[in-house]
Amino acid sequence: MAPRRRRPGAKKDDEGPGRGLPSTAAEPAPGSGLRGGALFLLVSAVLASAVYYLRGGIGSEVGVLSRFQAPLMTDLAEFDDDYRRRMLWGTYRPGLYFGLRTRLPKSLLTGLAWFQPASRDAMNSVRHLAGAPPGATKFGWLRHDGANFGIQEVVDGNMTIKTSWVKHHHPESGIGGDWSVRVSAWLREGAEPALKHVPFIFYIADEHGPDMTTGILGLRANPDGKPTGRGGRVLVGRNEDLGDWSLYLQCGKDTQWDLHSTGLPLDHYHNVTEMMQGLVFMGVQQQLKQQREGQSSENKVRLVIPDGWWAGDGVEPNAAFFQVDIVLPGEFEFVFLSGQDEQEARLEALTGSRLTSLLESHTTAFSKRFEETFGVGDAADVPADFAEVSKRALSNMLGGIGYFYGSSRVALEKNNPEKVREYGPSELFTSVPSRSFFPRGFLWDEGFHQLMIRRWDPQLSRDILAHWLDLMNSVGWIPREQILGEEARARVPDEFVDQQPTVGNPPTLFLPFLKMAKGLTDPGQRAKEQADREFLSQAYPRLCHWYDWFLRSQGGPIKGSFRWTARDATVTKELNPKTLDSGLDDFPRASHPSSKERHLDLRCWMALAAEALATIGEALDMPLESYQHYRDMSEELRDLQLLNALHLDTNTSQYLDFGMHTDDVQLEWVCCEYHGEERGMEKYLARKEYSSPEPRLVPHFGYPSLFPLFLHLFDAGDPMLSTQIDLLRNPDLLWSDHGLRSLAKTSPFYGQKNTPDDPPYWRGAVWINMNFLALRSLHHYGQLEGPYKAKAREAYAELKRNVLQTVVGEYLKSGYIWEQYDDVTGYGKGCHPFTGWSALFILIGRDAY
Repeated sequence: MAPRRRRPGAKKDDEGPGRGLPSTAAEPAPGSGLRGGALFLLVSAVLASAVYYLRGGIGSEVGVLSRFQAPLMTDLAEFDDDYRRRMLWGTYRPGLYFGLRTRLPKSLLTGLAWFQPASRDAMNSVRHLAGAPPGATKFGWLRHDGANFGIQEVVDGNMTIKTSWVKHHHPESGIGGDWSVRVSAWLREGAEPALKHVPFIFYIADEHGPDMTTGILGLRANPDGKPTGRGGRVLVGRNEDLGDWSLYLQCGKDTQWDLHSTGLPLDHYHNVTEMMQGLVFMGVQQQLKQQREGQSSENKVRLVIPDGWWAGDGVEPNAAFFQVDIVLPGEFEFVFLSGQDEQEARLEALTGSRLTSLLESHTTAFSKRFEETFGVGDAADVPADFAEVSKRALSNMLGGIGYFYGSSRVALEKNNPEKVREYGPSELFTSVPSRSFFPRGFLWDEGFHQLMIRRWDPQLSRDILAHWLDLMNSVGWIPREQILGEEARARVPDEFVDQQPTVGNPPTLFLPFLKMAKGLTDPGQRAKEQADREFLSQAYPRLCHWYDWFLRSQGGPIKGSFRWTARDATVTKELNPKTLDSGLDDFPRASHPSSKERHLDLRCWMALAAEALATIGEALDMPLESYQHYRDMSEELRDLQLLNALHLDTNTSQYLDFGMHTDDVQLEWVCCEYHGEERGMEKYLARKEYSSPEPRLVPHFGYPSLFPLFLHLFDAGDPMLSTQIDLLRNPDLLWSDHGLRSLAKTSPFYGQKNTPDDPPYWRGAVWINMNFLALRSLHHYGQLEGPYKAKAREAYAELKRNVLQTVVGEYLKSGYIWEQYDDVTGYGKGCHPFTGWSALFILIGRDAY
């Protein structure tokens, strides 16, 4: 059945730019040619500037809530019908242990949950949200290709669970094809065989509403819990976008199993965990009642959902929950078939031994592709097991890609609830830093993510970048944290949801864009050159507008200076006011935020961005006047004489921030704050200053200090290059056996909390994204002829070894890639699994920058 379709970019009254499935390929985007494209880019840039001024600038309500006026990136011809159908279904609910959805604003949603019967509080032991307490001991993808299949392993107490998922496109399949999910569970080696029935719940819900009808076919043949047969069709439905579909259940040949099912009308899907707990509670209450009334001879109560197809106020259910109890070891499969033709043959292809063969085929293809992309076997300078750990890290990054739809909540004025507005709705297809703690999109993380994903699948990477650029508003702002939809908002405390349209984030997206532009002149990249060329051509006006937004909103007090403007001078309860917009949160900046600040890291990011824009313009054969401005800006920001005048401490040769600063501060108890009738007046910790701040360089050496080195601002023969490598290798500063620490040991803020409840974050820990930038730079200078080539190579080899031994070693001990690593012990710290930018160790191991 053909999907109902809206014109690309058109929307219903309650929807934003989220698209249905188009029935014809999109027309080539304006400007996809070269010289014609350059003209289009110039016109777009002029129009964007005109819109900016007419709408009142960066913070005006009309400007903030209006979209950038240009063709959508996601409507490029390469993202045509075939691509959208191929990518329609996926594990695009990364915040769950396992969940599928489509890349449509209103989707069919599926999820898997289970209860841990061995838990003392079994009824509240539901595992659904990834990592949510009480969570599983360990979980992560073993293999995932980002498009067609994935195999995940979860260790939960005394049992191991494996979820395997695969897509299959049969000639008779409907839109998006068919898919199958296999869940296998067994006792861990040496575990006590105390588990008999383990309750799993697989659910499917339609966000369109109550179009679903029951199709339960008598699977419970025996009332004693030992049904005969292996399964059958359990549900049929019809979806506005997908047409007719069927859902089948099949259990393993030797699996003892039991089935319960419930249908409900649902309006919201962010609280499904609580819904399942409520259903189990109802089931337990029913059993207790039956026992009291003598209707049951059972003397035990099991965790089961009540059987029933519930409706309310004439509304039919649009969500179905299937509880499959299995005795370990056991397995079951749910198969989704789109369309109604040839279902028997399609079902056979996705169950039993045929499913096993299909998964094995995809696994073999994954390994071959991985070796072709990242190299064969373990090189001499990487740890043992590097290849296997790399495959799992890549799989977790790809398995963490999600689709989100909703609006950003924008605060037009800080701390003024009456000035909060909704910007959107928007759709976002993105990877996420961490499925357990950060299952949503973050702007500065994404630039690092795409360095990895682009190598694996260039088109997938362009698709993700396209979605991010389509979020841009008319003044050039992209919200730094994407909290779109109920599911995403449910995971974020309300006070952190609002985004401020004057707040930036490191423009790391220029890293993959620069890489893409340089590839246009690389003879080895010819195969993907045309797609990259068309993509860059359409992206260029947006990238220019984004850069100009930084110039307007984050410009500093002196020519060539920049500052992160979100720092709050009124903060009194932090040792050093945080700089969240820099991404380096609690890294110590000037003690007293002011308009006089000059932030070194942002200046270097702007140099990179200007270089990228100039390189893109040149690679696209645009007229020189189209990009000369950015070439001039790049040269100005790379001028060491100007950089030194603003940021260099000539006594130590360290590059530093500048601002109103004193180190003579500490947190002390102050009386008092009123906390309501119950708590009354209480003391609190506030910052006390023992000397007045002065305008000066901020004497805290850390990651920002090395940004001129990280982003290649030095010539190969510059003596300052040698000096910075010496500083990088100084063990009293950043060098450690586990990688470069974030803050020098000589700083009084090293390892210090910022508040009693705010442990050190960027105050000593080793972060892989920054070590990646360091290694990328050392590798760069180690390839250039010059007097410091050998020094760069030596530092590179040692730092590479330290980082890889730490990341791989910790994975082998804990089963996780971590957000950060302790600079003394090398132990993983922070959230986990964290296969966002920490997965960059794969590129480090392959010298692939």
